[in-house]
Amino acid sequence: MQTSLHPVSDVALSSPVAPAFNQRAVMAWVAACALPAMALFSVGRASLAGYCFWAVLGLALVVLAARGRGDELLCLALAVMPVINLLRDYAFYNVIIVMLVVIFLYWLVVDRATLGRIWGSYPLAWVLVAWTVVYYVFSFLFTGQYSRNLRLLELSLTVLGMLLIGRQRRMLLTMLAGFCLAAVLVSLAFLAQAPAATAGRLGMLVVEDRSLGNPVQLGMPLALSWLVLVVDRGQWSLWGRTKIWRWVLAAIVFVALALTTSRVSWAVAVIGVLVSFLAGSRQRWQILTVGLVVAAGIQLLLLSPYGEGFERGLTRTFSSSRSMANRTSGRSDQWQVSYRAVMESPGAMVYGHGPGLGPEVYARVSAETPDVRYAVGERVALHSLFMQVVVESGLVGLGLVVIWLIVAGVNVVRWTRREKMIFPLVCFVGYGLVVVTVSGNDTTSAMFLGLGLLTSSRRQP
Repeated sequence: MQTSLHPVSDVALSSPVAPAFNQRAVMAWVAACALPAMALFSVGRASLAGYCFWAVLGLALVVLAARGRGDELLCLALAVMPVINLLRDYAFYNVIIVMLVVIFLYWLVVDRATLGRIWGSYPLAWVLVAWTVVYYVFSFLFTGQYSRNLRLLELSLTVLGMLLIGRQRRMLLTMLAGFCLAAVLVSLAFLAQAPAATAGRLGMLVVEDRSLGNPVQLGMPLALSWLVLVVDRGQWSLWGRTKIWRWVLAAIVFVALALTTSRVSWAVAVIGVLVSFLAGSRQRWQILTVGLVVAAGIQLLLLSPYGEGFERGLTRTFSSSRSMANRTSGRSDQWQVSYRAVMESPGAMVYGHGPGLGPEVYARVSAETPDVRYAVGERVALHSLFMQVVVESGLVGLGLVVIWLIVAGVNVVRWTRREKMIFPLVCFVGYGLVVVTVSGNDTTSAMFLGLGLLTSSRRQP
């Protein structure tokens, strides 16, 4: 058995769970789940939107499971993640973990052989799973709180789902096309609100006395959608087959991404395009054209009704009058506190203060560190995977994470040089950028990582 990620080939692996994968059915279900819900959300009916979405998605998952369409089931669940993350509170917060666990249990019952063959091809993924499970268990033991670092399981489950889908080109392209569609529909629902209602930043809204979303939560799916549509001439989604739809969606994604003013999302999109330009010689002229269009688009955005909020985002990021702490939303303070926490003792340096105890450590050490202004004395999450790991598990834990990332990165580079396709490399670099500033345990970050890990299969042709 062989797998291939090359967009110009299609190596199909037969599976009794999905004997005939139906691309149109998946896209129709994505539209059925997301379109009515986002239409309701756009007119301020958030509660009704949430209940409508979960009712339709629940029906879709039951129907697909009953018909034995395991591949379509998983593709749909991952494709609508932008909507799920926005409306998850209308079910329950950990609904993603429960949903993915149930889907994988379903696969274990109906097609265990495929799971074994595919996941057995990715030893790096199983190292990731082992790490996250062990880290979560120790976090629970140290803190007594089941929710502490629980999203590590969300990361692992999403990565495993990406690897299972990635065994077949048309499934991966369909899922990414559905994901782009869902992200665009969420963006349009926010754009339909008055600029003042979004507090000047697209992606967060107070509606029905409830605060929903945040700019990073919308910005990261948009950054991934942008890269899907632009890198490798859009060959990593079904939208790449029709230039008109591809560029219409790319224009919407660009506007929405800019208006989120999410700096980490901007960085992922910009660095991704830059990596594509430097490493992908066959598409440099297209990337240059995209750059010129983006420059013109920025000027038009500044003249639009959303221009004021967009300009504030630019000022917050690039103004020379702002301090480093202001520009990084307190992350520089957190790095300073983390350094002091690590250097407190040889034990803290070697094996850390304990998994899950990062917020408590920050609360204590920030009160003892001069010139720190961000959340002094408060228990807050450490805003970087590397920061969290070194504080909680010391240089031992940090070393394991860095070694794993290096090995995974070498695999991505080797595959890129062999296949002459850039998208997995761009996604892996994007994940690296994300975890410098946040923990990267959300589903979109997991998709970036999963797309990169698809190149590490031991069964590559």
